[in-house]
Amino acid sequence: SPYPLATSASATASAAAGAASPGGAKPTKGAAKSGGVDAKKALSGQEVLAEIQSQWTQAIAEGSIPSTRYGYVRREKAKELAIFGRGLDALDKAEYQAVVTSVLFHYVTAESVMKDLPRLSRYAGLKSITFANNQIHSMAQIDLLHRLPTLVSLTVQDNPICTTRTAMRTQALWLLPNLLTFNGTPI
Repeated sequence: SPYPLATSASATASAAAGAASPGGAKPTKGAAKSGGVDAKKALSGQEVLAEIQSQWTQAIAEGSIPSTRYGYVRREKAKELAIFGRGLDALDKAEYQAVVTSVLFHYVTAESVMKDLPRLSRYAGLKSITFANNQIHSMAQIDLLHRLPTLVSLTVQDNPICTTRTAMRTQALWLLPNLLTFNGTPI
């Protein structure tokens, strides 16, 4: 089941102390208010996801760099980690690093993921990365992925670059010659 990250002021304090529930929920730093939602009230997972999407969409509509005040991490499959918004702190969890082979980034800028590449490098079995809603306009934004020697599958969806599918595939193969699968299609 999914786990919200930044849902309350008290949750933020427990995150600073390093607390996390056995199921993988880990709060991230949040603001007191976000989009009219009072952070003192604990939000459900669906509410957190809706807030992340709303904040992202609003920033894009305003022409600003998208960011969110919330983070959310979901593990529906044992070897898969889905990160939404400010959930990048989940990359530090040793228990994830030992078993996760696939990471999905939703509503996280590609630049933020590239800055955290050293964290991703700790995932010795990482084979697959998916980017969705990351404001990727050029494959050059994710070119540092070539530093992940075990990466063999890449998916880029719901990003501005997706309008140039043929060029995107060619660029991905040029940047990442070890790919065996791109956007779900074997190479």
